[in-house]
Amino acid sequence: MTATAPGGRRIEIGARILPPLPEGSRVHVGVWAGDYQFTFHPSLGLRLSRWLPVALLVFWLFGWAEGERFALSHAVDSNTPSGVRVFLFLWTIGWTVGGLGAAVIAAALAFRPSAENILLKPAELVWRPAYPLMKHFGRTRWAFFRSLLTLHRRSVLFPRERVEDISIIVEHNSEDQTTKDHLVLRCDGEEYKHGVELGPHDLDWLCAALNAWMQARG
Repeated sequence: MTATAPGGRRIEIGARILPPLPEGSRVHVGVWAGDYQFTFHPSLGLRLSRWLPVALLVFWLFGWAEGERFALSHAVDSNTPSGVRVFLFLWTIGWTVGGLGAAVIAAALAFRPSAENILLKPAELVWRPAYPLMKHFGRTRWAFFRSLLTLHRRSVLFPRERVEDISIIVEHNSEDQTTKDHLVLRCDGEEYKHGVELGPHDLDWLCAALNAWMQARG
């Protein structure tokens, strides 16, 4: 058996015919303007699980707003000692930065796309990440801040000639002795994590598909 696209067609990328999708796969294969498109819909549990940190962050932000109001009201009060006013101004700067960071994270979790999407064009890969705020692989230095700076970009384009490597990286957790697979695409010295909500068998299949695309000739 081979993997099939809509209409029962075999999936061929370059000269390679892909193996069948794993049983129970969450990878949906489609064709858009003649190019293969892979979509990964998160499970119901994953869709619901993100709302717990969102709710906690929103609850914390209410307290943050009250703290901001309290500090500013005393910082501008002429009856407040000058030393205390300076401290409150400095404290408010850090408090404001922390609150804005929490608001960005809450928004990134709450308004994430409904699915991750990869479109394989002959000369480029178009990727819409599941979590735009976490599209850089975590071991990259300043990965979170790099993602934050590009949060406005809903899709990321990877020219094929600039893609350096696509591989599975196994991350070991020394605390609970578990491992987690990550499908990482390396382009222009940066690492991006694809298929963040897929299981290991789906990741292996997707890695094979993306490597076939990378090695194909347009």
